[in-house]
Amino acid sequence: MKNLFKFFIAFLLVFSTFSPVSASALENNTSMETNFESYIEKAGIEYGLTENIISEPVITTLSIPVEESIESESSRAITTVVVETTISALTGTTPQMIVKHKIVGVSNAAAIKSTVIGQDLRKRTTRNGSFGLVNLNPASFVISTKDLKVGKVFEATAPITTTQFWQAKAVVSIVGSSGNIARDESETEILLFNKKGDPYPYYKDPYSYIENSEPESTILPYLPPGDPRRTQRDSNLRANYIKWYEDKFNIKLNWKNFDLHHIQPIAYGGNNDYSNFIPLPSTFHKTVNSWWRGYGSYSVSENEDDY
Repeated sequence: MKNLFKFFIAFLLVFSTFSPVSASALENNTSMETNFESYIEKAGIEYGLTENIISEPVITTLSIPVEESIESESSRAITTVVVETTISALTGTTPQMIVKHKIVGVSNAAAIKSTVIGQDLRKRTTRNGSFGLVNLNPASFVISTKDLKVGKVFEATAPITTTQFWQAKAVVSIVGSSGNIARDESETEILLFNKKGDPYPYYKDPYSYIENSEPESTILPYLPPGDPRRTQRDSNLRANYIKWYEDKFNIKLNWKNFDLHHIQPIAYGGNNDYSNFIPLPSTFHKTVNSWWRGYGSYSVSENEDDY
């Protein structure tokens, strides 16, 4: 997973033809190193365990380019507008979703009467479930010719109050001097943020390829200590899991640098099955636990052993 916490879509609006551009995939490096430094380097390069994701969650970035174009010949010239749209989250006392549109290309601007950027912000409790619309401020942008300049940014925001899967839809329209209209739309990738605006900390173990997969839902019920539905911790689990892991994947790690993490926390219905565990570097485990502390509606202390 590369640069998982920024997404951009580019609309290339030229009066008539359509052409998408997709992102290229990275090849996996399957070499096996056993020391901690090379483990971290391998995991970081391939699976997003980077300084930016861990230490700077205020602005999240994910980049998957998509370009769409409409072309049409007019008696004057071909007119082009390119708009890059990004979605991100801002943390703090009042977390916000941010939908940002940046003009990244303009040609023959004099032939454009007006440009309108419309937008929807959608939230879901499951990645593939139905969505609700969230009001953005402002709801749309009407851009004059004098403001239609490369580098110009138009930004809309909406408050974050709960953990959600988020997605933006952008609709860009341009009206030419002769009255002809070009319009196109596209949707960003769906991203998961907790109620504090932190992106979900994805991770993939470079030896077992076990993934710290995201929760299926943003409304998993909290099971407090003492709840009969809550799985109890097993004092022998770590030693047993290490033996199972090393036998299965034929690798020995310096386990003092790693924690065992419940992918679905026991506080939210997770169990002690080996399929629900992933070895995480201890420092990164703190980031994952911090994300889950911002997941639900209840308060949890730093020392509460819920994860």
